[in-house]
Amino acid sequence: MDTRRPVERRTRTMIGLRCAHAHLRGGDAEQAAATVLGFRQDLTGIASARVRGELRQLRRGWQPYRAAPRVAEAGALAAGLLR
Repeated sequence: MDTRRPVERRTRTMIGLRCAHAHLRGGDAEQAAATVLGFRQDLTGIASARVRGELRQLRRGWQPYRAAPRVAEAGALAAGLLR
């Protein structure tokens, strides 16, 4: 993601969300949440149906882990962005 220019926020966000999905599929919900939290600046202000769809999928995948602090924080961030 670091190779993308700052103006490519949507692309960086999609890459980050896909990385988070990979962590979640691998059973590491905490790392998935940390990944999302790591690019929270890119997430804010993006109006993209694809980004919203990816966030919804992550939130569903996080449900069994929502008591974990990082997952709860990332879930709250996603919920705020999906409003």
